Amino acid sequence: MHRTSTHTSTSASTSTNASTSASGKNSVQDGSKTEPPEPARPQARPERPKDEAYELWASEFLEHRKVPYQKKRADFVKLSEIRKAFGLNGKGMPTGWVEAIHNYFSSPLSSYTLADLCTRYDVFIRSPVNQYGRPLPTTTITREPGDLQGFHREEGVR
Repeated sequence: MHRTSTHTSTSASTSTNASTSASGKNSVQDGSKTEPPEPARPQARPERPKDEAYELWASEFLEHRKVPYQKKRADFVKLSEIRKAFGLNGKGMPTGWVEAIHNYFSSPLSSYTLADLCTRYDVFIRSPVNQYGRPLPTTTITREPGDLQGFHREEGVR
């Protein structure tokens, strides 16, 4: 009796094979498989706007280090913190970004990362550093108190 019920279920599955598939194509009765339905194509994502600050960093890294920059999650976390500090929304460039990148790559460091630049942004926005991590003397323009017309250059002022 158990054998008959097994045979019945097999014959029921055979009749299913001969039926029309969900895609409307008739299956072959000799037991071959029907064509699988075409997978749904994912909708194309809208392109993200270019991150100008990152793109500048990556191009300068390639120019100075001669290899493409391998971005890391921490880079964007730190860049986001800098942007927040400057009150920037989205992907704007922080104030002094070009100068900071220039000073960063002008410094003799053992490694160069975007996260490191962002962490020490207050240093690199003003000057490069020496091999010990100390800011190098720079030429700055200062104004004497009460002198609204003239500016004086001072060496070594940070």
